[in-house]
Formats: sequence, structure tokens, C-alpha cells
Amino acid sequence: MRGIMSILSRSNAAPSEKATDLEPLPRPALWLRERFTGYLSTRVTDHDFQAGWSAGQRSRDHGFFGASEGHEDVPGRSDATSVELVLTIGFDDLEALLRDHGIPGRPSGSVRVPFLSRDELTVVGGEFVLVDPDPDQVETWHVRYRLDLVADDGERYVLDGFKTLHDRPGFDAWSDTTTLYLTLRTAGGQVLGAGIARVERRDFLRALRAVEVRGVADPGRRRRYELAVAKLFAGYLLRIYGGPLDEARRFPAAPGRSPASPPRRQLRLPAPEIRWCGAGSHWHEGSDVGADGWLRLIRYQGGTRGPVLLASGFGMSTGAFLADTIRTNLTEFLVEHGYDVWLFDYRASIDLPSSASQFTLDVIATEDWPTAVAEVRRVTGAADVQAYGHCVGSGSLLMALATGRLPDVRSAVCAQFPLHPVTSPLNRFKTELHVGEALGDLGLKLVRPGRFTLPNVAVDLALRALPMAGPERCGQALCRWINGIYGCTHRHARLNQATHEALNDMFGVGNVTALRHLALMMRGSLVVDDAGRDVYTRNPEFLRLPIRFLQGTDNYIFLPDGSERTMHWLREANGPDLYSRSLLPGYAHLDAIIGRDADRDVYPLITGHFESDGAA
Repeated sequence: MRGIMSILSRSNAAPSEKATDLEPLPRPALWLRERFTGYLSTRVTDHDFQAGWSAGQRSRDHGFFGASEGHEDVPGRSDATSVELVLTIGFDDLEALLRDHGIPGRPSGSVRVPFLSRDELTVVGGEFVLVDPDPDQVETWHVRYRLDLVADDGERYVLDGFKTLHDRPGFDAWSDTTTLYLTLRTAGGQVLGAGIARVERRDFLRALRAVEVRGVADPGRRRRYELAVAKLFAGYLLRIYGGPLDEARRFPAAPGRSPASPPRRQLRLPAPEIRWCGAGSHWHEGSDVGADGWLRLIRYQGGTRGPVLLASGFGMSTGAFLADTIRTNLTEFLVEHGYDVWLFDYRASIDLPSSASQFTLDVIATEDWPTAVAEVRRVTGAADVQAYGHCVGSGSLLMALATGRLPDVRSAVCAQFPLHPVTSPLNRFKTELHVGEALGDLGLKLVRPGRFTLPNVAVDLALRALPMAGPERCGQALCRWINGIYGCTHRHARLNQATHEALNDMFGVGNVTALRHLALMMRGSLVVDDAGRDVYTRNPEFLRLPIRFLQGTDNYIFLPDGSERTMHWLREANGPDLYSRSLLPGYAHLDAIIGRDADRDVYPLITGHFESDGAA
């Protein structure tokens, strides 16, 4: 094949052709060739590949490579070595590869590691995987190599290598696709060294020219297969590094997963008990919420330590507490620790019809929280409850407590949203522009992440201009939309890929009236009612109960200064013993609930507070 780019200009026909009755068509195969050169160090036995490369460069610069390389009896011998890989990768069934890109290929060729042998090591087996999605990292793929090597003296070794494909600020497609991270082992698994090998530009061009489709005699049919291979490679490059050329079409489908939705994995939970509240504050049992539904409670009875209410953020639902893309979600964690867990969907929940109506946070605090707590106490017969609130779930919980309407909450964990919210410069700028009021004046009553329409594509392109930390930029339209509406809710480094994709299920409609109320609080760095009156910090004695504040150090929406101010104010009023604050290093906002390692880093802080002597 004369190179990937030249192939793209050829026929657009699909790589399929019926066999004649007289002669079956041979099975097409694909052959690739690559050459890497680099260095590794025998002192590097972990994953510090750059250290192995650097050690090799230093040895080369000091003249240790050459005749002395690989000879223990030569004075001045280095602990680093050069490495050269000359490989041919064969896919015996090209059609299978085009259907399933993860099908492995067969490597062959040679590897030169002078530290081990003067002569080349022969590749006698192994595996090559063209694309391997990384489940633990957002929008990250790997190209994987495993080479089984044998030396002339019969000694066997294994050389593992991988490339990491992930879009970062700047032009990184070249370095990602030409950099191979290496680990050399004995056949028994002992690590001998690690380093890096790279493809030089001239070798890259040779590799493009050497891509070959075999087993197809007909020139036209062979060109169609070559075009399919070119599209396969170009498609992945576009998907990973294409930016606006690929991202504009990646909009979410309709959000929301009901409690009856099939899980992505089997949840370790008892059967849920679901009840919802409708007109006249009348409670109903069952998962089918009526058109008048404005509250919902989902119970997972795990033991006798509860009940505990969990309330989520604005424009979401308590489905975030049931994330089936992480090894343990918060509901499972609490159930496993013996709590009677109640997921509390207040009227802003995207799973409820009420989310499309207009309301303020005052109503959530003064009506929704007291109604839900009273129902939990009625059903369980408990004298009091404990509560966890995230974002608006936290802010409205503190507001409800501050009005004296929740005397039956004996302890609380309030995450991210305190009574003295301090926001980012970008969010402060948006509130100073009175965007919510402007949207209302234009007749817009609801905001929601955009679906794929031409106007939304135009808005999405405009949202790219909004400031966002480089590591948080990704190809998913939803992340740009929630950054524009609320602010960046998560650190991508804290999510796995499945959770990143599941964000599309978690966010939905939000009403402009509530957003305008939130903006009013952000402008004054104080929780106030919808009229701007300071009604929630007049009676700190109503908040005389154990409260732990959780705050992500990298929260782009609510800065840590806010929870520090609230805790200081409470300690001044009610003494220091009831209040504590835990900073979450490297976490932002929502990732403290759905993060890959939240069950290790965050959840124990919640149960630790509920189990403490002060909260008992």
C-alpha cells in the first residue's frame, strides 16, 4: 500500500465482494511493519519509563554504548542500554479485524538489546492489539505489544510495550502514536528494566508505505480493503485527536435512568421500596410517578443504623448515588455498613414531572425536606434521621435546618454547597451579567444539555470559547454544556470512561427561576431567600447539631473558602465541637460521589461522621 493518505483518495466502495461459484475468494490478511529505537535502564523496575530513557541518553552522551555495551567485565559499563525493535505485525483475517478492532495480531521480527546479547533476539510469539480502550481513564486508548523473545543461547525474555492515545492541549497525536513504553522481563516475570522507544520520522513514512493487504489478487478488491484499513486508522485518529471535527456530533441522548432500568452491572442492594408524593402531599407507593409527582423516596434497607437520607444536586436525580459504572456506589457503601438508606428526590429531580416547573430553593428547603423527613420517620418509626446532601441537596438541607423546620435531623454531612458559597471567577462573571434574568426576559423557562440539532451544534462550538482547565477539556458535548450552565462539575482524572459516558444519563432539565436564585446567592457569597433577604443565618442555634462539611480542593463551582467561612461562623455561634471539615485533595464537585476511587477516598468520611460519638 502506498501510504494511508494516498489511499484515502481512492474508491469509496465497501470492502466486500461476493465469491464466484467457480472459485472461492481467498481470505484477506493485513501486514504492518514498524521500527522503534530507544533506551531502557536496568535500574528502572517500576513504571518510570522516562527515567529509563533518560539514563540511556546519558550513557550514550558519555560514550558508554558501543563495544562495551552488554559486557560486565568492561570498566565504565552503564546500567542502561539501547534498544531496537524491527517488527512485522500480521492479521490473518482482515475482515475479522474490520468487524472487531480488538482482535490481536501476530508479531514477528527481531529485537536488539545489547545488554542481553550481542546478537538480535528473535520474536517467536506474542500479541499485538491495535486499540484497547482504558476503562479506568477518560477517553484514553492503548496500543499494546507483547513480544516473546529468544536469544541464541536459548534464554527467553518478554518485552511488553504500550502506546497511550489521549488528547491533551497542544499537538500530541505524533508523540502518542510513535512513543512505545517498554518493560523487559525474564520468562519467569522478573523485571529487568524499563524505558522508551520511538519511531523516527523516516521510519514512520516507511511504515506507511509498507502497509500491505495480502491474499487478494484482484486489484480493485484489494484497493477497497486498503481504503477500509485507511478509514480504520484515520477514524481512530479523528475520534481521539479530531477536536471539533469529531466532537460536534457527540451529544447526549435523553437523560435519566429510572430505578427499573437494567443496571450496567449487578448492584449489591436489596430490592428498592419506592414511594412518591403528589397533589395534596399525598404519598403513593410504586415506581410509576404520576403527573403530579413532586417528591420521591427510594428505600434500600441495609440494617438498623439508619435511616439516612441522601439528596443530590440540581438538574440531576439520586441516580448518581446508584452509579453502576464504579465498583461501589454510595448507596451500596452505606447499605454494606448497615444503614437504612433513603434516596431523596426533591422537586428539582430530573426524574420527576415537577422539575419542569418553576420554583426557588426556598421551597425545597421549607417544604420538600420537612415533608420527606416526616415520611421517613412515619414509615420507619425512627425518632430522628441522619442526612447527606450534595450541592443543592447540601445547600437546601442547611437552609431547612436553619429555619428550624428539621428538628428531627440529628446529624448531617454537607458536601460542596455551604451557607457562604464562594464561586469561581468565571461563575461570578456569569452571575454579574444576570444571565438568568436575561433568559427569563427572553421567555426561556428551562435549560438543559443540548441534543444534536444544528442550533445546538452552533452553541456547542461557542461553548468551546469558555475558560476551562486544559485537563478537563474532552470530546463530550455534555461536559461543555454543564461547564457553561453550572461550571465544571468534575475532574476527568477522577472518573473512569464508563462513568464519563454515564454523565449523559445524570444531567437534565433545570428551571431558570432556581438558577436565578442560585445566582443571587453567588453574587453575595451568602445563602439568602429569593428576595435577597438574609433569613438563613439569623438563627445559628437551629444548626446546633453535628455537621461535617466535605469540599473538593479543585472544586470549580464552590471554592473551599466558602465551607471554611460557614464552619467558622457556626463555631463562633455554637462552639467548636460539633463541626468538622474534610478537604478532598484532587476532587472537584460531583466526582466526590461518582469518582473511580470515591469509595476509598470519600465515602469513609461520611460513615465516619455518622458513626462518631458526637453523631450517635
